[in-house]
Amino acid sequence: MRAPARVLVPRVAVGTVVLCFIYTSGPRGETSQRPTTPQFPSSKSEDEEEWLADDISNGSSVCPTPKVPPHDFLKLRNIFSLKEAQQEEGTNILLLESSCAVKPTVRAWCALESLAQQNPEARVWYVMTAPLLEVKDGLARRLLHQYTNLQVVTADLQEVFSHTPLTRLYTSGSWNANTQWPEVNLADLMRLGLVWHLGGFYVDTDVVCIRPLTGLANAIGWQEMSTLGSGVFHFSRHHPVLQRVMARAARTFKTNKWGSSGPHAFTWVMKELCGGEVLMGGKAGSCQGIRLLPIRAFYPVPAPVWRTLFTFQTPREVTERYLHSYMIHTWNQLSHSQPVVKGSGSIYDQAAKVFCPVTRAHATTHAPLY
Repeated sequence: MRAPARVLVPRVAVGTVVLCFIYTSGPRGETSQRPTTPQFPSSKSEDEEEWLADDISNGSSVCPTPKVPPHDFLKLRNIFSLKEAQQEEGTNILLLESSCAVKPTVRAWCALESLAQQNPEARVWYVMTAPLLEVKDGLARRLLHQYTNLQVVTADLQEVFSHTPLTRLYTSGSWNANTQWPEVNLADLMRLGLVWHLGGFYVDTDVVCIRPLTGLANAIGWQEMSTLGSGVFHFSRHHPVLQRVMARAARTFKTNKWGSSGPHAFTWVMKELCGGEVLMGGKAGSCQGIRLLPIRAFYPVPAPVWRTLFTFQTPREVTERYLHSYMIHTWNQLSHSQPVVKGSGSIYDQAAKVFCPVTRAHATTHAPLY
């Protein structure tokens, strides 16, 4: 199978963070960099073109391997080579990075730590498109040592999309052409392929998990009154509803339309299967064996009021507000440049203190902002 002709290049990732609030104890840690939107240059050097052509023909990755000091990086294993990722027993929780970044953002680490802390029986995977993980600042090693259920891996994208309705869309390279956000298009498609092959949860990296997810199965949540979200969902391996979603995404994909292969595809398929009566008002329900969770489950703070997450609230207000939520979603596309102040009493900082303490402590070692 031939991979796309265009290739992503390493940049700092734009993380999506979900905060999980369940009051259990956990670790601490690191200095943050403000994420920047990836740039995808249209021209490459002659040497790079030659290297990338070899990489594509070998089917290994869309990301070149940077020439770096080996002691500052870990070489990542392909998730499809690991038997534990394909076991029926246990639960996979999959997060991904699609911009070829080699260093996860602080918010991404917070999401990973909170999910590993709150779901100790689950396998939490950070699937990177880059083949290497930067470990120079020590946070990655601390978290991987502290949480034995957390692993950072890479994935061969040909395997991600093989034997799915998305194969032709991926190999055509159209997701990476004439678009402002190729990394977003790739992430929307990768989450579907990964969950199809491996089963389990997909979770965005802009969350803090505050409650265990492992009691849920074959579930998706309302993002707003008329739209199902694709930032958090669970499907068992090879679930027929997910196959329909992939087929819909492949048919209707528009390279410059945000969410065409995410929320729009999920909402259209569920409406087709369930009818309008079931899918009304963003309420809890079930259809075709799929649980539909209310807005407060995964998206308790609507995108238009994302700044609420970075303002002061009393601990009691936070507890009451998120009593029935599994995570806090920070809408990173909007909030990625918003600094978090340690000790400010903001919703995010309160959540980070409890659910990603190692990441928070590391991020604030030298400054109160992260």
